[in-house]
Amino acid sequence: MDAHRRHDSVARRAPGDVALNKRQSYSNARFTYYVVGLGACGQTNQPSDFIVALDSSLYGGGSPGPQCFKSITISANGKQTTATIMDECPGCPFGGLDMSEGLFQYFADLGVGVLNGEWWYNDDSGNSKRTDAHQRLDALARRQSGDVTLHRRQSYSSARFTYYSVGL
Repeated sequence: MDAHRRHDSVARRAPGDVALNKRQSYSNARFTYYVVGLGACGQTNQPSDFIVALDSSLYGGGSPGPQCFKSITISANGKQTTATIMDECPGCPFGGLDMSEGLFQYFADLGVGVLNGEWWYNDDSGNSKRTDAHQRLDALARRQSGDVTLHRRQSYSSARFTYYSVGL
């Protein structure tokens, strides 16, 4: 079977074989700041670094945790910037972030204390749960290395991302 026929058979799969996974964004998230130092990701940071501590449930445990060093985008007070996950915040609510002082000051004066805003991962790295469809695609790609080309299509709308994949 040539590559074109394999592509056609994948394209004609039954509707139930298609999995749509929306990229997670966290809106109305609670943002606070903290004094940085040696973080749970194992690196020492400076107050001027644009870093965050992620709530424990999203952080995932361990040192370094599975979310360490991932890039996120944060939007608050009409401003937007990127930061890196470098620490865990046990006291943060789900989706909440503890920011370095420098990052918090980018959005507001430290005297404000608490901000609300939105944040999201800059790639699909925040989707830590792999669906069965993803696992089948990975297995197929390993078995037929070079025979199968997998494509990801992203739709960009108001800085929210959508991830589409085809289940096999």
